[in-house]
Amino acid sequence: MIAAAAALLSLASLPAAEVVDNDRIKVTAHLGENASIRKHTKAHLMLRKLAKRACKGKGKPVSEGTLHLETMPVDGYPASQLVVSEYYRCIAD
Repeated sequence: MIAAAAALLSLASLPAAEVVDNDRIKVTAHLGENASIRKHTKAHLMLRKLAKRACKGKGKPVSEGTLHLETMPVDGYPASQLVVSEYYRCIAD
C-alpha cells in the first residue's frame, strides 16, 4: 500500500526537472500506459520546455542525445506506466 502510494506520488510530481550538477539537468515526463503518438510528442515537447526553464539564465539547453524510456509499475493500474527522461546541459550563449 505504501509503495503504491509512493509510486502514485512520484507520477503526480511529473513533469519535473532535476539538477544533476552545475550545468547538467535531467527532465522527466509521464507518458502513461499504451501511449499514443500524440502523447509521445507532447512528452518530448514538455521535456524541451522544462529544459529551457531549468537553463534560464545559465544558457541554452542542449540535449546529450539519449532519450530514456522506463516503466514504473503502479498497483491498481493494468499495465506499467511509461516515464520518459532526457539529460540536458546548459551551454552558455
